[in-house]
Amino acid sequence: MTCASVFATCATAGEKVQLAWDPNTEPDLAYYTLYWWSGGTGVTNHLTVAAPATTASVTNLPAGCTICFVVTASNRSGLESGPSNLVSYTTTPDLTEVTLDLAVSRSGFSFNRLTRRFQQTLTITNLVGFPVAGPVVLVLEGLSSNATLVNRSGVSTFAGLVGAPCFELKLGSDGLLTPGETVSASLEFSNSNNLGINYIVHVLGIPLLPPPPAGPRDVTAEVVVLPSGFNYNRFTKRFVQAVTLINTTSNALPAPVSLGLAGLSPNATLANRTGVFTLPGLAGSPYRDVNLLTDGVLAGGQSIVVTLEFVNPTYQGITYQTRILTGPGDR
Repeated sequence: MTCASVFATCATAGEKVQLAWDPNTEPDLAYYTLYWWSGGTGVTNHLTVAAPATTASVTNLPAGCTICFVVTASNRSGLESGPSNLVSYTTTPDLTEVTLDLAVSRSGFSFNRLTRRFQQTLTITNLVGFPVAGPVVLVLEGLSSNATLVNRSGVSTFAGLVGAPCFELKLGSDGLLTPGETVSASLEFSNSNNLGINYIVHVLGIPLLPPPPAGPRDVTAEVVVLPSGFNYNRFTKRFVQAVTLINTTSNALPAPVSLGLAGLSPNATLANRTGVFTLPGLAGSPYRDVNLLTDGVLAGGQSIVVTLEFVNPTYQGITYQTRILTGPGDR
């Protein structure tokens, strides 16, 4: 058999995709098989659709992924065709609360005698230095029981705000609320007893944060450093110290992880150093890269011991301040 079907897709809310394809004409056609997968996962899902139906819906798709789809046709003997052309759809990323990044002001309520509705205008301004991508949604938490948001876009499923009415903002053609930009929303309420209308407004969107700066990241504040005392090796004539590093966060620190010694005593030299920092504020300070395990990270909560060896011809005290850098890039 052959499957020359062409897909059409229609997505809603980034979670459900409806697909349709051209029917096959073989008289012994039995069913179609729809396959889908998200890029890079290597996991293929499938469902079967009995002929003559030529549509299917796929739900619970992961957020922020590109999902690929193909279809095949099979006859009553179980002979399966090759795949149709591939189509893809990128689901909407999960929304994040961005209320603190915005200024939200409200007008008073006005009453429309024609529609018998109370109207209010909200003005939203982006206060931060990065855009917020749509959908940008207002969520009205704790709306008074006597009031209903008549022109709502839907109901929230966001954690902590489940069931609260939502209103999606109308953004410009670029789909962004850019830094300094202001948009407005006109809300309409029914009010069963003409009492006050109260609520707490939350704003959800997709913050387009600037990329992290290139180069290694200073994680000194995230790592506990426990140095031992010094031991003198008479054979190598070096002072040896064991330094334990503990990642106090739940995030893995990627290789290379470097233990830097800022302000090392002038009488001492780090003999087993990996290199010397050239970064501003650390230039000239020696560092030693940590020998990580095979996975190449210092996992959250993990500890590791670094052995330092110093040449100290005057046998004076050795002092320094530790700095921990992680990730690729010039040091």
